[in-house]
Amino acid sequence: MKRSFSSRSVVTSLFFSTLAQGDSLMKRSFSSRSFVTSLVAMLGLALFGLNAVAHAAPLSTTRIGAGSDYPAGFTSDGGSKMNIDKSVGGFPNLAAGIYDVTDFGYLAAHGTSDLQPFLAKLTGDVNVFEVLWIGPTIAAAGTNAITTVPYAAGTEQFTLAEATDVYAGYNGVDNPVRWARRSAAAGGPDGPTAHNDGDFSIVVGGDTPSFAGASPNINRTYAFEINVDQVAAIPEPSSLLLATIALAGLVCAFRRRRRRA
Repeated sequence: MKRSFSSRSVVTSLFFSTLAQGDSLMKRSFSSRSFVTSLVAMLGLALFGLNAVAHAAPLSTTRIGAGSDYPAGFTSDGGSKMNIDKSVGGFPNLAAGIYDVTDFGYLAAHGTSDLQPFLAKLTGDVNVFEVLWIGPTIAAAGTNAITTVPYAAGTEQFTLAEATDVYAGYNGVDNPVRWARRSAAAGGPDGPTAHNDGDFSIVVGGDTPSFAGASPNINRTYAFEINVDQVAAIPEPSSLLLATIALAGLVCAFRRRRRRA
């Protein structure tokens, strides 16, 4: 678009444009069926316009997690573990919409072991998370360097029905991701990690095991991240309400004209 319009001004223009088209339709001699058909078509165009407005701004990538470039030097002992990052700024609030997971990155620790990334949100229990997305399990290589696993566009997605704080996590055998623990004198850790020892199986839509009996806030920050792009927006309730009001106004106007006739 050559001009930069705000979403409110575009929606307002769309609203009055819809009313004007409805008035023009009612001045013509249409049957009730054709009028209703036209009305439905206009409402569809209005909703399409609202969706277009939502996509006017470029969609940007959001990083979830402390980051694969986090300065972490420790390696963990063996054993299977589930970790969910709770670092400051590591769990962004994402708007309602459809998201592409673009890549998973981590700072490799040691050995070759299975690593399964996932995204989750908190449930009513502060120690239990609901799984939103699970990535393919990979064989993590102990290269002691940042490793990034990209995903093809559209192949790894999840949907949020409302604005949600989203957390990054992983299941790992022999815990192949490096971590850091800063002393209180150095300002403390950037944020804790929900840490659970064991080999866990998770499914999308299901809950993680409770971290209450494990380490819900261990003093560690793990160097990994999951990046996402918002690829579609879910209309806000206010936008749908505006479209409904427009439709109701057109119907009332049509009925008044029929009574006058």
